[in-house]
Amino acid sequence: ERVTQHLKPHLWAKANRLPIRKAISEFAHELLIAPRLQRMEGDWEKYVLESETPGLEYWFQARRLLLDHWQVDAGSLEKRIEGRPAPLDALDFVIEFSRHLGIKEEMMPVYLQEISSTLYGSAYKQAKTEISAAELAFADYQIVEAGMTEGHPTFIANNGRIGFDALDYSRYAPEVGSSIRLIWLAVHKEMATFKSISTLDYDLLMHEELGRQALEQFDAALRQKGLNSTDYIYMPAHPWQWFNRLSTIFAADIANRHIVCLGQGKDIYHAQQSIRTLFNISDP
Repeated sequence: ERVTQHLKPHLWAKANRLPIRKAISEFAHELLIAPRLQRMEGDWEKYVLESETPGLEYWFQARRLLLDHWQVDAGSLEKRIEGRPAPLDALDFVIEFSRHLGIKEEMMPVYLQEISSTLYGSAYKQAKTEISAAELAFADYQIVEAGMTEGHPTFIANNGRIGFDALDYSRYAPEVGSSIRLIWLAVHKEMATFKSISTLDYDLLMHEELGRQALEQFDAALRQKGLNSTDYIYMPAHPWQWFNRLSTIFAADIANRHIVCLGQGKDIYHAQQSIRTLFNISDP
């Protein structure tokens, strides 16, 4: 239940309204859909967007800016079926206009999954206490990263995160701000190589990132298995990658000790907006 506490009707309604606003704005700009101007309402223009389903329409206010960019007023968005109001649903919107968008039938389930995941994350962000502008002005970089409420400014499914389940989201999504400890691996030099800029060699990087004590512990762990640390390269892995991909895809290499899991590192990291990029909280 903890991972679904933010899935409430009013938050879900807002989470669906925002991507539909973005979708209309972007798809109209790309000429994939063609809203029709109905009338002027003050400084705004009133448009209707008709789907291929008879009687199904979207009404909204917008301004057409330079380079034909559409500024759509999210609060004005209405869905009507045979003239009657209907709930806004971003998944339905994509299905209703799928032919216009050119989404192949075999790709539709994946795209809808990404949309649904984006909605899940959006509802979570709506439920969080927002950081004020005054607080942001003096906040550190990671507070700003965790406080962001939007991903890519034009992609509709901008928080797809395919592969994350609800627990993964609570552990690794940047907006959650959870502490992450990396999994450290020893990979045999026959299977891996180290490349870097000329001023940063492998030994220097390992001492700066791990420290002497951790390196000695890793070396000892390999010796206990009858292995020589000089034959291996130490490298970190994201916990999600280790548990969901590496431990099974590279099972043969692990069994043959081409890859040896050394356990968690001591430093704490926070996820940044790209998810795969992490910031070292323990030793910035």
